[in-house]
Amino acid sequence: MHTIRLQVSDKIYERLIKSLQTLKGDDLTIINEDDEFISNQKVVHEDYKLMKESKEPYLNFEEFERRLMTDD
Repeated sequence: MHTIRLQVSDKIYERLIKSLQTLKGDDLTIINEDDEFISNQKVVHEDYKLMKESKEPYLNFEEFERRLMTDD
């Protein structure tokens, strides 16, 4: 599966979304990049960088997930 990013004007946004929603769910997933998404993405990238540099000692996936869900 491929991911693309589009900047869409307000003028055509609703028509575009309605058009995309006619495709099968298995073929297309609409990912809204709102403020929460961007904030979570930033946290994940920062934590991943720390993990790669061995500066953040996550013991397991559950610990990583717990950290992701907290507002540190």
